[in-house]
Amino acid sequence: MGNETAPLTLLRVTLIGLKEFNVSNSSSKAETVEITAEDVAGNITKVTRTIAIDKSLDAPRLTIVQPVANAVTDNSIYLAGLD
Repeated sequence: MGNETAPLTLLRVTLIGLKEFNVSNSSSKAETVEITAEDVAGNITKVTRTIAIDKSLDAPRLTIVQPVANAVTDNSIYLAGLD
């Protein structure tokens, strides 16, 4: 993050741009992003946003639903889960 800059190409129909930031090595709980946009007439707009970072939301999760807890099974086990 830091002073990282990247040009964003806006899609003309949907007006959506995308920039991914790798925060895996960051210990910050939030980052501030400044976005500067210029239209074809040369009008410039800047906005600043603070984005919360919660790495626990990206952790894998699995809930085992089969076999049920404390079930007694034979030699074969079928695991079923929900993510």
